[in-house]
Amino acid sequence: MALTRRNNRSIDGPVIGSFANATVANTSLNAAYVNATSGNACGFVFMAEQDGTIDNVFVYTSAVTGTMATGIKCELRAIDSSGLPSTVAATSDVIIPAAGWTKFTFSSGNSISKGTAYWVVVSTSEASPASNYPAVVHTSALDAYTTRLANFFRSATTTGGFATVTFATGGHPGLLAKFTYGGVAVYRGSPYNAAVANGPSNANPRGNIFTVDADCWCYGAMGDHFTALANLVQLRAYGSANGTLAASTVLASATFASTYASNNYQVISWAPVQLTAGTQYRITMTPPSSANVLYSATIPGTTDSDILACRPWGGSVYGCESSDGTNWTDTAAKIFTIAALICGQEPGTTGGYARRTLQ
Repeated sequence: MALTRRNNRSIDGPVIGSFANATVANTSLNAAYVNATSGNACGFVFMAEQDGTIDNVFVYTSAVTGTMATGIKCELRAIDSSGLPSTVAATSDVIIPAAGWTKFTFSSGNSISKGTAYWVVVSTSEASPASNYPAVVHTSALDAYTTRLANFFRSATTTGGFATVTFATGGHPGLLAKFTYGGVAVYRGSPYNAAVANGPSNANPRGNIFTVDADCWCYGAMGDHFTALANLVQLRAYGSANGTLAASTVLASATFASTYASNNYQVISWAPVQLTAGTQYRITMTPPSSANVLYSATIPGTTDSDILACRPWGGSVYGCESSDGTNWTDTAAKIFTIAALICGQEPGTTGGYARRTLQ
């Protein structure tokens, strides 16, 4: 969704979270990869945002068939005039993956230049890949349109050595990358590789925690709800981790109209609320009855700080929910479909537009 500007406010993207139609996709690395010729692989094409390095790629393996003897690897490749992988610039360590996350490291040749496009290709090094291979997740449980990420970081698969390419269209890249730009670690990709599941079916609030990186004003929210019910959206102070709802002061609230069509976006507004850089807040949705659910996605089986840093907005966004209407549970490895914030400059000012949504 394109950026929309109204009255010095910005709406940037639809929602943060997952859609019912966003599904995890796997690639079986069960054929030797010969670039531009033959073999199975998955990977992603990206554009370097600054001069720097690509340091690590994180791969999630959903299953391993047979007994692998050598492993799989990641290659940093140049991009040719047709947009396909070409010469190898760097090769990671070769690792035999188990089910779960595997971290691959580039130790040399991994410098990247601002504005230049590259490929990362994940392929097998096995001598007998047809019977000994992993199934690697290449598309995550988050819908492709929940951030602008797909504009410069796109996952792809091939069964023919990337002589041609098939780009994923239904979700975020499930492969993660860690870059260093100007001495600062930058993460791309989506770790939400568990299947999309319904959130709790009750009348209690759930939503996401976020931190803004600059002072701004919040004028409302835009969200998606999955049944035609009046869902209460609240902007709250953070309160405390795993604390009580009462400690999480409501700063603003509005209700999605009960007549609004299911599976569509709706914009709601409230009196401007100032948000302070570096401060945690909550954006929550409460259904009017136990009949309504919000969809959620989870990060499977990890406490790795690099993987958790691939959560949206620099890792500052993660889930919270209440099962009893009294207490919060904060969950770093879960995210709910909830609202994007409509934010901008101080009321009455003119000039540029702040982009402070949950993206």
